[in-house]
Amino acid sequence: MSDLRESILLNLDERFRLAGIKKYHKKELDLLKNNDQVLHHYQFDGIILDAPCTGSGTWGRTPEMLTFFSEQKISFFSNMQKYIAQNVIKYLKPGKPLIYITCSAFAEENEEVVNHLTTNLPLELEKMELIKGYKNQADSMFVARLIKKA
Repeated sequence: MSDLRESILLNLDERFRLAGIKKYHKKELDLLKNNDQVLHHYQFDGIILDAPCTGSGTWGRTPEMLTFFSEQKISFFSNMQKYIAQNVIKYLKPGKPLIYITCSAFAEENEEVVNHLTTNLPLELEKMELIKGYKNQADSMFVARLIKKA
């Protein structure tokens, strides 16, 4: 796991402790940059890419975010998501999963990114789903499981 924010990584430690997950790697990294000097020898058995996004899936509980939203943000985040995926896929072992997650309800950040990834990277889609949380008074999120081709 990586994030630019140390507080998020500390939160991750607590969540994984509560979930009983003990074996994981974490680093404070900017995945929009080339991290080959740090990650050159890593080959992961799986990568969870909880991608930066518009957060539109959380607007049910944060409606004030609509005030700050502009439509250009959708393509901004979509491009960022694609770039991050390109930067991390080289560290994923063949045959292993990339789990792509957003808390967005926009197809441009979800299905369209997955289409881009399977078209331009050695990834094959196993399953994807938009989880509609609003039916249960919860956030909505998108998740896709992709497998790296050999």
